[in-house]
Amino acid sequence: MNPSDPPYRLLAAVVTNPPPEHQLDVRADLVRLCIRATVKTILAGLVEDCIPYLAPASGSQNNDSSEDIRVTVDPELASRLEETAHALRQAVPPQQDPLVLGRFRLTVKRTRAGQAIASAHLIWQAHAPGISHVVLADDNPGSAKLLLRIVRAVALRLLLSRGWAPLHAACYVKDSGAIGLLGGSSKGKTTTLLRALTAADAGLLANDQVLIRDGASGPVARGLPTAVAVRWDTASRFPPLQRLATRPQALHCDNPSSPPTLVSNRSARLLVPPRLLAAAFAAQPVACAPLRALIVVDYRRTQREPIWRVPVSAKRPGLLRSHYLADWFPDNAYEHARLGHDPRLLRHTHDNVLARVAARLPMAVFHPGHNAAGLTCLVGDLID
Repeated sequence: MNPSDPPYRLLAAVVTNPPPEHQLDVRADLVRLCIRATVKTILAGLVEDCIPYLAPASGSQNNDSSEDIRVTVDPELASRLEETAHALRQAVPPQQDPLVLGRFRLTVKRTRAGQAIASAHLIWQAHAPGISHVVLADDNPGSAKLLLRIVRAVALRLLLSRGWAPLHAACYVKDSGAIGLLGGSSKGKTTTLLRALTAADAGLLANDQVLIRDGASGPVARGLPTAVAVRWDTASRFPPLQRLATRPQALHCDNPSSPPTLVSNRSARLLVPPRLLAAAFAAQPVACAPLRALIVVDYRRTQREPIWRVPVSAKRPGLLRSHYLADWFPDNAYEHARLGHDPRLLRHTHDNVLARVAARLPMAVFHPGHNAAGLTCLVGDLID
């Protein structure tokens, strides 16, 4: 790619253009976001909502790597980048994401926002790690959702590179620390989390992905914000969610403009941003906390009364590894190339983390009763 070619000059302009009239900086432990636009946008509120989940982790060092995410809202620039990406995909031979233009890398992310399709153009330089550039056409809810996904992907990459191991789990926080809720799809993990949030002084750490590390003072858990998917029939059991379901305009994520009744469409899901979920249950968003126990949730439809069992020590590492998220970036595969670590060595590091955590923490397999009954008694038996 010749530096004088228009596509190359376009990407160079993205990374060197001075900011327009308004500029908003938001700093956190993992990322620093700079939103550039002529007016304040809804993106600012979304970014500020992320900050509780991007705060420093226990024992983090000031020299830990962080990343600048520089966001520009510019419809004309976004249109030109769209044309550039289309031309590269039609070239001979055609390119695949991430598209390569000399030292620049470009990928395009899309999502549906009502009847429209929102796009985000992510640009980085191979020789300049630690900086990501995002160009958005506007500041609608679709753009906000795409930006949130990019923020999460970058933060996840940084945490993985620091040795945090990802688990398919929810996590809430009580006075004694964080309780991890492991479990596959439809096993009752989200319902159990919601039941825990109804208790006074509960904190919300994560609903689907938890990262853990074995620190000097014991295991630590931290989460990243993601929308909570709740079935409508599950939502009907929790008054805070019933009230939230009447406000579809407050829900960013793929909700119909007129939500179905809780009875008529039981297969539909209510997608709730973590900020709104925490507020609905009067729970505090928590970035990280000492991990006190791990519970594997295994809901059985025919079971009405809760039961649980404590696995023998020899089986705990395998039980924990079965909930390891091996596909670290399922929606953001381009971040694999930006890790800068051998994936095999990183997987080995994570495996050691899981083994140490399994040896140090109490664990249980939990078959909850109706509406996740029995959780309080189980946690009391494990750690109180």
